[in-house]
Amino acid sequence: MINDCAYVNHTLAGLLVKNNVDVKLQLRTRNLFDKTILLAIKLYFLKADIYHCAYLLQDCWFARKFNKRPLIGHAHGSDIRNIDSKWGKIIKGNIINCDKILVATPDLLPTAQQYNDNVEYFPTPIDINIFSSNIQNKNLNKQKLALYCNKPGDYLKPKTNDKLIEQGYHVIQIDEFNYPYYQMPHIYHKYDIFIDQHLNPIKSKMCLEAMSCGLPVVTYDGKFLLNGKQNREYIVKYHDANKLIKRLLKIYQELIM
Repeated sequence: MINDCAYVNHTLAGLLVKNNVDVKLQLRTRNLFDKTILLAIKLYFLKADIYHCAYLLQDCWFARKFNKRPLIGHAHGSDIRNIDSKWGKIIKGNIINCDKILVATPDLLPTAQQYNDNVEYFPTPIDINIFSSNIQNKNLNKQKLALYCNKPGDYLKPKTNDKLIEQGYHVIQIDEFNYPYYQMPHIYHKYDIFIDQHLNPIKSKMCLEAMSCGLPVVTYDGKFLLNGKQNREYIVKYHDANKLIKRLLKIYQELIM
């Protein structure tokens, strides 16, 4: 597995190992040398039966230039949504030349299908054991707390903010990437509701994680999903990583055969 995005490949790799698959998780940092020259060297010498690359930029480009086959390109959103940017030529080339394209959200399907016939929606996997509704870390304050995570280019819509205040919530804003992944379940449980981004027509991974924890959420379109039990059930039905790993194994087998 090459690269990671939002801890998805970490989650999948751990479950693949539990299913007796030998996994090499080839990661990189955002350091210029690490994500270019060193990355190219590592991928050149990488040997595997199948190559699963998260994100459709330079990692995927190097993998296909070094003829790493079969190659799965796993799109997570901002790659395909920026297909008309300065990186568009690389993104399009990766979509066209991968043996299989997985997209993390349904809105990415139409664009990906313009360039590759073998495209599949693969829901974002959530580890429902880590992001559990049983964590005893509830908000003990008298005032209800709402959590909003600052993301680049996004902002808390005034209408949503006003509605939350009317309902007695105190909105807390935190910065993205400031907390270790395994601390997030405990952070979610300190709040009474989670507010998702609104730039893209999707439930973000953080929103899915909060739902898995049994939290009420405000989705991208301003809808209030206040039944935490139903939110948890939705994640178990559609995003349980333990179920999705079986689907991924079938995809791997089809490509290797």
